[in-house]
Amino acid sequence: MKTIYIDCTSSIPTKSYPFHGGRYYIFLLLLELQKRNFSEHEFILLLPADFTPGNVFEESIYNSGYYKFIRINSLSDDLKLNDESALFLPLLYKLEDFKAVKQLKRNNPTVKIIATIHDLRHQFNRYGSLSRYYYTGLIYLLYIFYTPVRWLHNTFIYDPAIRRTLKVIEKIFTISNYSLQRIMKQNYKGNIIPYYQSIKPSVSNETSEPEHKYFLFVSGNRPVKNLIRTLEAFCLFKRNDNRGYYLYITSIDNQMLGNLCRYKKISKNIVDKWVRVYGFANDKELDDLYRNCSVFLYPSLYEGYGLPILEAAQYGKPSISSYTTSIPEVLGSCTFYIDPYNVDSISAGMEYMSQEHINRQYEKWLLECYPILERRMKIDLDIIFHNITNV
Repeated sequence: MKTIYIDCTSSIPTKSYPFHGGRYYIFLLLLELQKRNFSEHEFILLLPADFTPGNVFEESIYNSGYYKFIRINSLSDDLKLNDESALFLPLLYKLEDFKAVKQLKRNNPTVKIIATIHDLRHQFNRYGSLSRYYYTGLIYLLYIFYTPVRWLHNTFIYDPAIRRTLKVIEKIFTISNYSLQRIMKQNYKGNIIPYYQSIKPSVSNETSEPEHKYFLFVSGNRPVKNLIRTLEAFCLFKRNDNRGYYLYITSIDNQMLGNLCRYKKISKNIVDKWVRVYGFANDKELDDLYRNCSVFLYPSLYEGYGLPILEAAQYGKPSISSYTTSIPEVLGSCTFYIDPYNVDSISAGMEYMSQEHINRQYEKWLLECYPILERRMKIDLDIIFHNITNV
């Protein structure tokens, strides 16, 4: 019986880090892997030492009896893995994990390593000066130095660590052609397998009449998501809006919103009246926000994929999306594209997609397109599991 270890330390929430974008990805993989019942393999999950199941998906995995568990603090622990086994890293992106993988291979030379690299986000540096408004204190005051310092760190520390680690990885999964090309530029010589990423199922089928028409913007707490330009664009849009649109934003609080409103081109009066913020929405809250929104906003500056617009499509909700990096690979022409660096472009997108007849046309296209994407998700999951179990 072959042993396959699956690292969960970088993919799931812990008590010290309760919110993580990789959470649904890893547990969806584990749930689907369990359904296929590879009885000739032994699967051992490397779990964070303080992990406890946080929702029904995690509980179903944890209590299934299909997986064994090893508790670790991180991949940097001195791990001794079974000879001729395989280690699957579903989410490899942190610098310390790249370094740990190289050391782990040195300590376990017969172990085959497979990794999913969603993106090489550290290489992106086109944030612009507006990103300073996300911060307070010294970073806000000295932001002009932040970009060159980041570039130096990534060029002379992060990139070399990645190139060294890639030499010990047998197979890499990645979720877009854009990310694939970035990995190839690191001179990787192994097997790269692109796939179409699956999404978590909706929590419920309940429907309700929303209180308002609203644009939905998720994960507004990171500069790369481009919330500050979106707020400016929304203020422009509201000057002529007669349809009563609101803007709902997740993953920020009122303090962060106040920080962004220091930017003089954002109208505090409009924000106070027409913008609603949510913290880290739980599964049910996020499900309701997606289901009841009129249009989903995704003007991100950089993505290795762009999963949220696929999540919105699951609910039949049209999107306004950036035409940058990997995002056009997700839905093709079934979303309305804007220039994320151009506030007028974002505002024009809001005006266009808020028209009822336009909105309904995009909903119709999504209704026809999404079943095809679902079939592709299933096929690509089968391909992932085939490659994990046959390394």
